[in-house]
Order: sequence, then structure tokens, then C-alpha cells
Amino acid sequence: MINTSKFIRYYLVFLLTFIGAYAFGQERSSPKLAKSKGDFTHNATGTIFPEQIEGYPRKSIYSFTKQDDNIEVTYESSEETSIAIKIYPAGDGTEGRLRNEYLKTLQTISNAANKTIGFDQGPIRRVGAKYICNGFQAVSKLKTKDKVALLALYECGAWFLRIKITSKGLDSNHIQALEEKILIKYDPTKFTELKPLNLKSDFIVAPELGKDRVRAKYVLKSGLKKLEWANKNVPENERASGFPDLYLNMHIDAFKEFAECKDESYTSDNDIAKFISDINKVIKANYLPEFLMKQYNMVMIVSDDIKFDFDGFTRWQEQHKITMDVHKFYYLIIYRQPK
Repeated sequence: MINTSKFIRYYLVFLLTFIGAYAFGQERSSPKLAKSKGDFTHNATGTIFPEQIEGYPRKSIYSFTKQDDNIEVTYESSEETSIAIKIYPAGDGTEGRLRNEYLKTLQTISNAANKTIGFDQGPIRRVGAKYICNGFQAVSKLKTKDKVALLALYECGAWFLRIKITSKGLDSNHIQALEEKILIKYDPTKFTELKPLNLKSDFIVAPELGKDRVRAKYVLKSGLKKLEWANKNVPENERASGFPDLYLNMHIDAFKEFAECKDESYTSDNDIAKFISDINKVIKANYLPEFLMKQYNMVMIVSDDIKFDFDGFTRWQEQHKITMDVHKFYYLIIYRQPK
């Protein structure tokens, strides 16, 4: 169960410009409605969807790929409560995988509503017998339809598990209680058990780093710091579900590596130098946590000891030109999925 009082209030506008798209297998030109009587089995994972869940009858089964590994099953009651459970391939465990997929899903919801949506969001965590899964959740009241909507997304090794509940008759507390019953039946950690990620990470460097070999070492040290932090602070059975880049402290430690670069002389076309210079301005102003939270759309796991001053950061930003984008990676960290 999620304590929504600890969520960060956030508004989704049409501003998401860097969201990775995942396309695995052969996508259908349009979703295929599957016909099934009795239990339906998702063959790729062996997951069974009965005709009813918690008294809600099954309404539809849609397949989004020709391999039928990307499916969504919807249950719906006469009281206008809908439960949609989606299981689909997540691919390799690249940095940013969970965040990008979560934001992409929220953008889809916002586009469908054709308006800005306010919601409470925060990290979620599932601890199983063998593995641990991280996820992110949003709870929103769709005022135009007087409906409450809940979205929960977990990364589970080579799979994503997405649960979406909308209701006109249930409040947010009852919806979260219903979500918990669904999660007991469809435990995210069980999907990790099927295909845990390989923790011997790949570290791929972009050719652009060769433009400034002196400063490239600081970029590489920052990336390797993330791996060091993850290995030290996150257990293996959690990393097997996904690269743990939601942790704000990991990014703070990694970005502090740039403070070792003291050379501020560079030409205007040196993107690497400008990138490091801008980061160091933020570090010196003591606004690195706030900067990272804004850059990553607030989709982070934040330790209790961190306090933010977003108002102060906003005022500081107005006086300083910081143009770099942390999404412009010069390296890629990957936990590969098993073949």
C-alpha cells in the first residue's frame, strides 16, 4: 500500500520530449481482440487470467504483438470500475527504462484526456521471496468524468507489469485496496523470477566523447560511479529487476564527480565542456538535488534526509543560463536480459 501523503504533486503537461519507445517483437497495426472462454493464459509468462477477479468479470483481452507476448486484460463491473492488467516485454535493463516507460504511459493518458492532468505520484516497491521490484504509481481524479484513476508500473527483469484502475464508485483508498489484491495475485517479483537481468553490466561509450579526451575522463568516472553506487547500495535481487537509476542519491554521487574538473576555458562548440561547466554551477549553488529532480520529471526515489528548496532553485535558475540536458547521455549502462 502506498502512502499518498508522501507523493509529490505533479502536473503532466505536453512537455515530455525525451521518452524512450520500446518496441519488441512485431507490433500489430492495431490491437487484436482475443476470444477466450474460461481461463486465458499469457503463454510467454504462463500467467493465467480467469473469467473473474475479485468479483469483476473479464471484459476483453487485447494482444499488441504478433507473438502475443504484449497483452492487456480488462475486467469491468456494472459500477463503472475497470481493472486493466498489462504484461509486456521490457527489453534490456537500460538506465532510465522504468522512468521513460512510466512517463510515456502518463503522456498517453494525458493525450487521451486532451488536457493537463493533476496527480499524486511516488515510488512503489514489491518485496518477494526471491526478488524485489521497483515501480512508480500515480493517482489522479479525472474531474470531467468524476472518476478516480490509478496507474502502477513495475519493471520485473525482462517484463513490465502495468495495472490501471479507474472507478466512478470507489474512492482512492478503496482503489488502492483493490490494487493490493491484484498485486497479490499478479506478483511483480514472480515475473523477475522468469527472466532476471544479467548483472554483469555493459558500459557503452558514445563516440562524441572523443572530441574532448581530457574532460571525457570525468564523464566516464561519473558513469562508473553509478555502477559503483548501485553495487554498494542496492542488493542483487533488486538489481535483477532493473538498473536502479530511480535513486536520487546515485545521481547526486555520480554528478559530484564533475566537480573535479576545474578547467573553465573552452570553445562555444565544445558540448562536453559546456555540459560539465553547467553541472558545476549547479553544484556550487547547492541546488544539485533540485536540478536532478526537475530534469527527471520528479520520478525518483528520495531518501528521507533530503530536503528541497524548489522556490530557491527557481529563482536561481532565472538568473543563470543552464541549458544542458542530463538526458543527453555520453554513455549507456545496460543490464542485459537473458537470451
